[in-house]
Amino acid sequence: MTSRKVHHFELVTDGSVDLLDDGVFDALYEAGCDDALIAHHRLDFAREADTLSEALASAKADAESVPGVRVLSAKTDSTDADNRHWRPTATG
Repeated sequence: MTSRKVHHFELVTDGSVDLLDDGVFDALYEAGCDDALIAHHRLDFAREADTLSEALASAKADAESVPGVRVLSAKTDSTDADNRHWRPTATG
């Protein structure tokens, strides 16, 4: 059984929506981003999950559930070179 741990990473959005707008900020919190520090176009997460991949995927899904929010990339302090920078694949 894998133990859950806290993963620290940053999601960068496309900048089309100001995340500090009151409505957007509240919607992010309600969507599950209550474990993130929110800046204008960035969310700094401390997310608990079994793996970094799981933490990234759930944070991205939570953020993008808010209308207008689109995640462009993620950065982490992981020592695993494969996980230092992540960019989502383009969607149709």
